[in-house]
Amino acid sequence: MKRLIPKNIRHQILLVVLIAMLPHFIYLSLWSDGSPIHLFAILLTTLIPLYFAWFLGEYFVASRLKRIIAVAESFASGNLEGRTGFSQERGEIGQLARALDQLGDNLARANEQRLSYEEEVKAATESLKESENKHRLLFENAGDAIVIHNDKKLLAVNRVACESLGYTQDELLSLSPGDIDTPEQYKFLPARFRKLVEDGHITFETEHLRKDRSILPIEATARIITWDGESAVLAVCRDICERKQMEQERVLLQQKMLNAQKFESLSTLAGGIAHDFNNILTTVIGDTELALMQLKKKQSPRENLERVEKAALRAARLSQQMLAYSGRGIFSIDNIDLNKFVSELMPLLEASICKNATLLLMPQSEIPMIDADTTQLRQIIMNLATNASEAIGQRRGTIAISTGTKYCDQDFLEGNWLYESMYEGKYVYLEVSDTGCGMSTETMKKCFDPFFTTRFTGRGLGLSAVHGIVRGHNGFIKVESKLDIGTRFRLFFPVGKTDVATPIKSCVSEEITYSGAVLLVDDEASVRRTTKQMLESLGFEVITASDGLFGIERFKERSDWRLVILDLTMPGMDGESCFIELQKLDPGVIVIISSGYSEQEVSRKFIGKGKIGFLQKPYSFAELRGAIGNVGNVSTETLEDT
Repeated sequence: MKRLIPKNIRHQILLVVLIAMLPHFIYLSLWSDGSPIHLFAILLTTLIPLYFAWFLGEYFVASRLKRIIAVAESFASGNLEGRTGFSQERGEIGQLARALDQLGDNLARANEQRLSYEEEVKAATESLKESENKHRLLFENAGDAIVIHNDKKLLAVNRVACESLGYTQDELLSLSPGDIDTPEQYKFLPARFRKLVEDGHITFETEHLRKDRSILPIEATARIITWDGESAVLAVCRDICERKQMEQERVLLQQKMLNAQKFESLSTLAGGIAHDFNNILTTVIGDTELALMQLKKKQSPRENLERVEKAALRAARLSQQMLAYSGRGIFSIDNIDLNKFVSELMPLLEASICKNATLLLMPQSEIPMIDADTTQLRQIIMNLATNASEAIGQRRGTIAISTGTKYCDQDFLEGNWLYESMYEGKYVYLEVSDTGCGMSTETMKKCFDPFFTTRFTGRGLGLSAVHGIVRGHNGFIKVESKLDIGTRFRLFFPVGKTDVATPIKSCVSEEITYSGAVLLVDDEASVRRTTKQMLESLGFEVITASDGLFGIERFKERSDWRLVILDLTMPGMDGESCFIELQKLDPGVIVIISSGYSEQEVSRKFIGKGKIGFLQKPYSFAELRGAIGNVGNVSTETLEDT
């Protein structure tokens, strides 16, 4: 039955019309008379409906279905622009057309979205590719080595990293971070990684190990990144070989400059001392020759000898200044109230400065005591006040002396003269400021050099002595100065101890007589000769030795020694070593140490080592007698009055 139904819609319509007209055709055939006209009429009435049926099917059904088919075929081929054009009509054809047109609209919108997405994807892909190319270009051509790694292996390295370490890229990527660190630096990795995690980035200096096992110093800057979805470290490593070399060269250059400055300072010191000693020696030689001439003429040489004595005392003072410059001066330490000390010194200072300078004292109340030598402290205050007066010159100005206390931390301590082993804490300061001409930076650098002056040569040790005295008191100095504005010196001293023993001065009577043997050990023949005569005048039998070894041999020759006078600085066996050997021979031996260094400097070597006295060089006859009296148990008489 299905085979009898035509597939074409028009044929289906005609078949429907024929089936519909079949009764009409039968009726006409049965009732017609068979005449041609009648037959023609039957045929005409049959064909005309058929034609109209075909025409109506063609116009209202087949043409629309063709349009629907054509649009559907265009959709199938990918052309989504066509539409049926009769989607507003009623009936099934209209519904079909509307459905097809709606499908076209939906497909068109979907296609537009697809194209837009494809464009976006294409643009993003191209942008990503361009970005990757740029980053790859920057990564590979960076001037510093770049390493990306986790805690187990290296993930990425650039060309510079390979070249600097001497590996190929494949070789380097097969290593772990620990393989390129030196063993000394590898132990710091955990601490550095913890800091990196805490701060997000870190910069540090380290050392990498090249393939040939040589060391490459680097400065690394690291931060945390995400690499292939996991946490990693990006490290930019800069080769600092050249920087290290430049730093070493700079240190060597600074050392050379310091050495040059030291040589210049020593040259100035030697020239100044030679100048002063030549003047002294001229007096000594001249007056000695005059004294000898007076003796030949049987005249009194007293006046000439007195001048020789004065010249010798000048030489002794110059020697003391040199010791003060070295920080090893002669100190007699007392517990001093700095406010009271400066206040009592004011009349002398007012008399010493120029008349057009106003002297002000501005003490801070209730400052701690300091441990200091009064003579040395007086010297530095006088030196600073005199310098301030000369800086003011002929114009009117002010010199202010103030005192106070300050807690000095490490930052404050570092920016000063004499910063060596200063410790944080409370210090007492003495400040001397003026409104004078001030100093330039170059002058400030040399102001503590011996015999340096901006006025004329041969001024002496001056500020260099201040420098040495403050150093000898374990203090430090701050200096501030500006040209045409003025200068400020601040001297800082450690806070003194609450209880300080007052030195016991000898009250030995000049009439006390002595006896017994004294061993005098000194490498200087003139000292041995003069001191021997002094000791013999006191009643001693004197045996001399020129060095420590010879002194030990002489000491072994007898056992009735009353006293040993021992020079501290000698070639071969020095005084300290000699003293140790003497104590082995006689634990109760009485020794007086003779030295140009201060008593405090020497006493540190002999604390708790037995019966020891001290004799500061150069010494007079009275000072020698006093030193002998201070050690006790030496004279033939009882020393109850001592």
